[in-house]
Amino acid sequence: MAESQLSDKAEAIERHLVEQLAESNDDVIYIKSAEIAEDLGLSSREVGGNIIDLDETNSRVEVTDWSYTSCTTWKVEPR
Repeated sequence: MAESQLSDKAEAIERHLVEQLAESNDDVIYIKSAEIAEDLGLSSREVGGNIIDLDETNSRVEVTDWSYTSCTTWKVEPR
């Protein structure tokens, strides 16, 4: 999947994650799907379904499924 083929939701998630990284001043952040969903007005399921696309593209972030308790936690790093 090329970068230009990201869905609108995946692009919104990417922008959000880039902003979160910039605000944290860290090289890595850990963020739950539910937090992203709340911030963007999506469901956790929509986040999970679209965030995977970021790792399969030339997106600005590298996303790794880090842990799962009540909701998936993602490890996010700049690419």
